[in-house]
Amino acid sequence: RPHSRYVANFVGKSNEVLGTVQGIEGDHAIVDTPLGTLRGRADGSSLQPGQKAFVLFRPEAATFGSGPNAFAATLKHSTFLGAHLEWIVVAAHEPLVVTLPDRPVPAEGTELTLSLDPERVRVFPADEANA
Repeated sequence: RPHSRYVANFVGKSNEVLGTVQGIEGDHAIVDTPLGTLRGRADGSSLQPGQKAFVLFRPEAATFGSGPNAFAATLKHSTFLGAHLEWIVVAAHEPLVVTLPDRPVPAEGTELTLSLDPERVRVFPADEANA
């Protein structure tokens, strides 16, 4: 649970999507992004509705199928990395990296539905230092 965008990127790969905060519910922010409306943890941040924010998630946080934070993506490329596959997908013109367990790979160009558990998504202010 990184407490800044800098730390999130320092300790490993993260996908980043810029959006606008639509609301705050407890420790979660609801953010309008090119992927759709995404919900993620905004622990202790001072985010406000209307503020620009980055939604970050690790490649292994994505899963197949509908669910919370679902979005459509197109498979562009996959690479076998032993116990898992690294997939490059494009969603709303945003290139993303997704790491999935070893499984049969659909053809490049296949449309997919991916989802993200809100507890595995972090939201940080876009104007944060080291942003």
